[in-house]
Amino acid sequence: MDLKLGKCPCGRFRQNPEHLLCSRCILEKATTNKRKGSWRNFGKETDHKVISNKPDLEKSSYAEVLKQQGKLQTLWSKNITDNFADKYGYLFCLSCKKSSKKGLFGIHAGHLYEKAEYWPLAAHPFNGAPQCSNCNVNQGGQQLEFRRAMIKEIGADIIAELEVLAETIARYQKSGVINVRARFVNIPFIEAEIKRIKSGDFFDTKKQMDNIRNYALNIPIESLRQLESL
Repeated sequence: MDLKLGKCPCGRFRQNPEHLLCSRCILEKATTNKRKGSWRNFGKETDHKVISNKPDLEKSSYAEVLKQQGKLQTLWSKNITDNFADKYGYLFCLSCKKSSKKGLFGIHAGHLYEKAEYWPLAAHPFNGAPQCSNCNVNQGGQQLEFRRAMIKEIGADIIAELEVLAETIARYQKSGVINVRARFVNIPFIEAEIKRIKSGDFFDTKKQMDNIRNYALNIPIESLRQLESL
């Protein structure tokens, strides 16, 4: 294994330099261990804890999590593309300016901060915009051009606030305040986000932050305030 280059034993690059496995191997290991009945022990190669202070999370099945994540992603993508589409249903890829309708090989809703790594921001209203399938899937998101275009379309102030939030989440994940792997089991957070979007509050960032505080943190909010005051 080449830790310096950030490679997984399978040969793929690791998305998170702190992990010893790439995201695909972690997912494969998780599903394999689930079948063996040792779901709670998957991915022990990393330093992150498989914990949550929500008592009902351990009872959640992996298949149910995937189902709920799919619902949330579909709702988020629809709101993003509907917000940018013209009256004929066409959208422009913010990275390469290609015009097309949404679809598997058309325009996707791409994330500025990748939903696997920054999972509390997976359904953030300003963490995504239209991208063609080539830029979003084959070109790794074209993040530099994508970010520049999002600043132009959405505004520098909003993107700056999103960057601060993403940096905070990354810091909390490193310190264990937010469990980096809780996205595999955190159905209450996913359901709260689905409810927020379905109720017509897609652009309500305050409610989105409330969901992060209530369902994504491994420690009580009072302890978090004490931590931030240090």
